[in-house]
Amino acid sequence: MTTDTNTKIVWAVVALVIAGGVVYAFLPTKNDTQQKAQEVTQNPSLVLQGTVAGVNAEKMQITIDTVVTKVMGTEKIPPPPVSTTIVGKTVVITPATKIEKIISQKNAKGEVEKQGLAEVNIGDVQKGTQVTVVYESEKDGVLSGVSQVSFVVEANIEEYFTAQAANQTPYIKGQVVAVDIAGKSLSYNPYFFNTLATTTTSVAFTADIPVYEIDDPNRVAITYARTVATLADIRSGQTIFIAADPAALKTGKVVAQAFIISAK
Repeated sequence: MTTDTNTKIVWAVVALVIAGGVVYAFLPTKNDTQQKAQEVTQNPSLVLQGTVAGVNAEKMQITIDTVVTKVMGTEKIPPPPVSTTIVGKTVVITPATKIEKIISQKNAKGEVEKQGLAEVNIGDVQKGTQVTVVYESEKDGVLSGVSQVSFVVEANIEEYFTAQAANQTPYIKGQVVAVDIAGKSLSYNPYFFNTLATTTTSVAFTADIPVYEIDDPNRVAITYARTVATLADIRSGQTIFIAADPAALKTGKVVAQAFIISAK
């Protein structure tokens, strides 16, 4: 691999980290946010809100405390007393579940002037956070299939995404040419931004390198969206993401820490 090719790969990685390693979108107007809220509330029976009491990333579970209110009586005058109870609920996510962080930027008056949306990993959900959980279906009072978990944080959007990009694992996107399992070498054509290079390069790997598969290449940084694969599952022509060692990459060297192949 030439120094010029290494430099191009480094810049391509920078673009991927910003555009793909951190999955995000801007919500620039108030109407966009209102529309999103309206879509969620069209079927309130599928929505659960509460405070995060615990997170178990290994089991893909988020425990939340919800407030259940019960009216103690039917009288109108005087109004009947109301009792509230904290009920714990275990939310089980799947690889298809999207955990979305809404970054809300306010001006000096405390008004929301800009919002950004980032898909994050389950480990980014912190205890004490207020979350909204959207389920796919409800039958006989039982909710099933978590499609989305969302929460809001206040931050400067530009600073937030700049910091996230700097702290992300760098991923090199490429198209597999061949994999030599015995020789521990993967040949691929790298993408420079969105353009597939015609020059083939290679990267060495260890025998125990983790290999994963994802359904959506835009979610390469979402670890719980991956399924375990093997080196034998890597095929010529597949899109592959190489999780590279950040320190080595700064010197122009690609040291593979994991392979993620795309099912699409």
